[in-house]
Amino acid sequence: AVGASVTRTVTFTVPASGPVNATSTVTTTTADPVLSNNTGTATMGVNDSADVGVVKTASQPNGSGAGSTMSFSIVVSNYGPSTAQGVTVTDAVPAGLTVLSVTGNGLSTSFSGQNVVGTVASLAANTSASLTIVVSMGNTGSATLSYTNTATVITSTPDPTPTNNTGTSTITVEARADV
Repeated sequence: AVGASVTRTVTFTVPASGPVNATSTVTTTTADPVLSNNTGTATMGVNDSADVGVVKTASQPNGSGAGSTMSFSIVVSNYGPSTAQGVTVTDAVPAGLTVLSVTGNGLSTSFSGQNVVGTVASLAANTSASLTIVVSMGNTGSATLSYTNTATVITSTPDPTPTNNTGTSTITVEARADV
């Protein structure tokens, strides 16, 4: 009928990044004097989203002796769906532990005193990068001490699940007598 309209709903999977262009075309078996209005395009933005997370473990969490060395491993993961941009992981190593070295696998690393930083410009969805911090454990006197160490990751891409952006590891340093 003249002036009538039809509405159709189309469902599709949104990609990890956009924009998305949706084009619709209509045809008819009846002569159409104006073909220029038979196609329409809508452009929809897709907001990037990257769920980054961090897991931190200690090589010797229990019973490490004063004066010995051990390492912390920090794994940064991007659970997707988009690439994470501007990823930074930070770790303030507790006083009483001395940072000896920091190495990265997929992360550029640096440290100054107790502060460790790892960065990567972009981390693809469903991939990980890591860093290892080697520390020496100071003399605890006659006490056994416990150190809790936390790493935190951030990204400039919106993160829908910030609750997994910290990882914590606790180690125990036992006193050693110098006889």
